[in-house]
Amino acid sequence: MGAYADHTGIVAAKPTTQEAFEGKSVLNRQLGDGDSDLVVQAQLTAAMNRHVMNTTANPGQQKWSDASQYYLAAPAR
Repeated sequence: MGAYADHTGIVAAKPTTQEAFEGKSVLNRQLGDGDSDLVVQAQLTAAMNRHVMNTTANPGQQKWSDASQYYLAAPAR
């Protein structure tokens, strides 16, 4: 689980394309839980850029650490 177990990260708004690519603005803000927000926002940025974020799955934890799953979706193929 690590140091951030039982913490919640917050993203204040839907990021623009540029914010998602660069991890800036709404994906680089400390809000409710300080460093946990930054950790979650960095992980979201990486997942979006690696094409591993599943927005159609049931809510819950997604496994983004499997490098064999990176860049499989278009246009990254």
